[in-house]
Order: sequence, then structure tokens, then C-alpha cells
Amino acid sequence: MPSRHLEVGFEGGSVLRLTVPEERLGDISAVLADGSGWKTIDAEEGEYRLNLGKLLYTRVEPGEVSQVGFGGG
Repeated sequence: MPSRHLEVGFEGGSVLRLTVPEERLGDISAVLADGSGWKTIDAEEGEYRLNLGKLLYTRVEPGEVSQVGFGGG
């Protein structure tokens, strides 16, 4: 399943970088666009609860997340 990196920036300069499934980006963008309260985002790194009142920006990196590793065969 293709994934994308999503950066979420907050007041004070903190940035959270998450890896999310490509097909969920629209749903996540809609949740973040609400702009108020606490919202939960599920990412490959775990579950995050975000205070949208402190949210300044979101950024989706272009292209699919590349998987680097060694495969056994």
C-alpha cells in the first residue's frame, strides 16, 4: 500500500512528520481542516491526538514514500 509523508506544523515551531496511507490523505486533510478541538490521526508510527487550535500548517510531500531495505529471496 503506497504511503506519503505528512508534516503537521504547530505554534512554537514544532513539526510532526507522519507516514500515512495514500488513500487516507483526503480523510486526514478533512479532519485537520476542521480547525478546532482535539482530533486523532492514525499513522504508521502510531496514533496521535492533535490539538487543532495550535495547528499552523500541513504539508504532504510529493511522491510515494520509498522503502529502502534488503529482501531475502
